Formats: sequence, structure tokens, C-alpha cells
Amino acid sequence: MTGTNVAKKKILILAAFSAQSDLDLGKEIEEIEEIMQGGSKSFDVDQRTAKTVDKVRQAIRYESPQIVHFCGHGLEDGSFLLDDENDKTKKHPLEPKGLAGFFSNLTDVECVILNACYSVKAADLIAENIAYVIGMNRAIGDDAAIKFVRGFYEALRDEALGNRPDVFDKAFERGLQALGGHDPSQQDIPVIRKNLTVQKPEVRLISPAEHSTVPMRSTFSGTYKHLEEDMSLWLFIFAPGEGKYYLDEIVNYRNGNWEVSGVIIGGEVDNRATYEVGVLIADAEATRTLRIGSDGLKELPSGVKKFSDYSIYRE
Repeated sequence: MTGTNVAKKKILILAAFSAQSDLDLGKEIEEIEEIMQGGSKSFDVDQRTAKTVDKVRQAIRYESPQIVHFCGHGLEDGSFLLDDENDKTKKHPLEPKGLAGFFSNLTDVECVILNACYSVKAADLIAENIAYVIGMNRAIGDDAAIKFVRGFYEALRDEALGNRPDVFDKAFERGLQALGGHDPSQQDIPVIRKNLTVQKPEVRLISPAEHSTVPMRSTFSGTYKHLEEDMSLWLFIFAPGEGKYYLDEIVNYRNGNWEVSGVIIGGEVDNRATYEVGVLIADAEATRTLRIGSDGLKELPSGVKKFSDYSIYRE
């Protein structure tokens, strides 16, 4: 018996503000947790409080989220007010450039929501590395911000069930609708910045042949529209029991769409194993290495970015 699960996405709610701030972020956090945990099997929600620059950096870097929801106190110059690392009685501004730097080279993050006043400056900079970023172009009221958040996450929960590629666009639109119903004068405050050149590859399972003579012979398809010259795209199967990667180079690649068929997952004996499936992007040097030998690798070469989307199990 075989089955598939789309890997759950992690939402990191990052409450970043000075200890002396009068912000009450509890209601906003409760709204997100109630919506996503109450009706969605596609997301895990993790909440962290980060009152210093270093705590913000650590949370973003080490929690490996796909969605980062940043809530805090934004200043008119686009900075965020935090505590000083060495003296909690002093305030320390985290500038937009500093926050944006924490998102460089993070291939797992798909969307960042900066639910703080004047956060559009940071959104512009973060969008250099992240596909979807939402910020606020001026001060926004607490109730209005929460209305936007509720509409956004309700749509994210609902749209994700269909695995839509435009899920963040749809969620943003629903957030604006919810905000407009509450206070039309603030409906133009949230803005979305998109940089699809950094969008992660997508992979879909088309047809596992359940009656195949092998445990699972499958066909996968996907999209990735911005593969640079001299780089290559690979489908990988990781077998945790063996600790090995099995790769197929994606060569049928037209207009950003690809398909790989005849992918064998597992051995002939049903061993109740779970396999990780995803896509690799390899630079020129890594491409040469993989083309020499890409079957049963214990380690991936440097110059490879890994994107995982599925877990496939047999029971």
C-alpha cells in the first residue's frame, strides 16, 4: 500500500518588539493560531518572542519556516524598535537593511508578512531574496491590522487545500477585502512585493502506478521558470534507511514546465519506509559532478540547493 503527503509548511510568528513597548500582540497571534491550527492540516504554527536583534536573526535562520509573520513596532524611517543586546533599558532600532539581510540565501522561505507600521521599506529590500513579501506603507490601526491578518490566513488555509501556485496572491486579496469591510480608509495600507525570479521550484505527483511490478513507479511534473544558463534541475528521492539520494536529471523542460516518468521509489520488498521527494538546482560545477555519477549519493555536492515538497510512504 502506498500513499503521499505534501510536506507541511511551517508558519513562524515572530513577535519582535521592545520590552517597554505598549504593543499588545497577543490577539494577533491568537487569531493566526486559531485559524491555522483549527482547520488546516497543511501548516504547523510556531511562535517566538524576539526582543533583540540577535533573537530575531536566530529565529529566522534556525527555525526553517516557509512563512514568516513578523509583528512589532515600526518607526517612520522603516526601522523596528527592539531592545539593546546589553542593556534592556535602552532601545535599539533594527533598520530595514539589517532585517532584509537575515533573509539572504534562505531557500525555504516563500512569504514574509511584516505586520508593522511603515514596514514597506523593509519589504522592498526583503523582496530581493524572497518571492512574496507584504508590508505596510504607513501607520495602521491595531484592529485594522488584525482584520487583514484574519482575512489573509483564512484564505491561506482554504486556498492551500488545492495546492494553488497563486495562494499568496489570493490570500493578500482576501486580507484587503476583510480590511476594507472594516475600514475602507486603511485598505490601501498593506502592499505586496513579488519577485518571482526567486520562486522555488514546484513538484507534483501525477500518477503512481499502484499495480506496477515494483513498489512504486511514479510520474512527477512541476514548474520552474527561471533556471539560469549552465545550471541544471534534478528530481531527487531520499531514502532515509539507506541515507542515500537517488537523482534523475530533468531534461524535458519547456516553457518552465517539466515531467519525469518511470521514477522508482523503494525496493521490491515493502519495508514501511518513508521517502523524501523534491527538486535540486545545481550550479555549473555541481552539474558536472552529478552528471558523472548521481545514483545513490550519500552526500550532495556543494553548489546544490534542495527543495523538498513530498513525503511518500509505504505501509
